[in-house]
Amino acid sequence: SIRVVSDFQIEELKPHVQSNATFVCAPIPLDLEKISTKENSLRDGIGLIGRLHKERGLDFFISIVEELNFRQICTPVLIVGNGPERKSLVRKLRKLGLLGNVSFLGELGNSELKELYGNLRVLLTCALSEGYGLTIREAALSGIQVVARKSKGSASAKQNYDLDIHLYDSISHAVDLIDDVFKGEVKQFVDPRKVPLQEK
Repeated sequence: SIRVVSDFQIEELKPHVQSNATFVCAPIPLDLEKISTKENSLRDGIGLIGRLHKERGLDFFISIVEELNFRQICTPVLIVGNGPERKSLVRKLRKLGLLGNVSFLGELGNSELKELYGNLRVLLTCALSEGYGLTIREAALSGIQVVARKSKGSASAKQNYDLDIHLYDSISHAVDLIDDVFKGEVKQFVDPRKVPLQEK
């Protein structure tokens, strides 16, 4: 049997395995210790969260930061995580004069990540593909507006959770969505558990 984390992966793998292979779809469980329930009307900043490797789409991320700077959309840009591409990322940002716009927070523990989720306004993901999109789900459930590069995995997260996950397919589209969030033109997610029932 072959374990996958999303249904769409089954169709992608079928042509490459024996016809009698059995697929088991077992989504990655959410760690509720990371989910923030803090109500915060002063959320700010854009976060890139995850291991810094080539699959993270870091060149795309740099282009988005460059466009944000060009349009004078001023907000903290926070990078959470570490990895083999960190030095290269720092070098490229410095060369473009953008290093001052970005803060590297390194790896955070669960409690620190939960605190960040309670304060962050936008989660930006730039990976070309997502297998499951665990961080996307964690952030959206924490009330963060997610601006995610369009892929089967990010589309699946949006479909499964029906939260404020906004998909983009170009740098300008991503920056348009981020701009809309900070202008208040994209509505915040309202947790249905906190909406009072109307009396009949």
